[in-house]
Amino acid sequence: MIGVLARVGLAVLIVNSAYLAASASASVFYYTNVGAHVVLGVAALVVIVLRTARWRHQSWAARLAGAGLAAACLSGLWLAYVGGSRAQQAVVNLHGALAIAAAFLLAIWSFALAARSAGRQRSVATAIAILLCVGIGLTVTARTIVQQRFA
Repeated sequence: MIGVLARVGLAVLIVNSAYLAASASASVFYYTNVGAHVVLGVAALVVIVLRTARWRHQSWAARLAGAGLAAACLSGLWLAYVGGSRAQQAVVNLHGALAIAAAFLLAIWSFALAARSAGRQRSVATAIAILLCVGIGLTVTARTIVQQRFA
């Protein structure tokens, strides 16, 4: 059950991240998404910590993805504590870069898992990998558009 919740939570976190990267408006909806991002990030960190015992049985991509997600979560906790202001822009950029790199590694791991699995697991792993890739693409594209528009 925690596996399904973790997958759904990760998918929601990726979509939420894409929205936050694309929009920086002073609206209730935006700040609600910031709060949801913090809650989803903490939940991701809890899942990572609970699953670290199984890391030695995972591939290099899964281990690196877990470490990258943990680092992104820790930088996110710092941002939640001090605020994501212009003074913290370097940490905001680091947080996003770590999360994107970790999601990319997670997509690689999902494709590798899909190749080794049969039946339902293959389709689920492939769907997760595709969702991660789309999320990565949307986040990078949205961030680029916002930077070009407001630079």
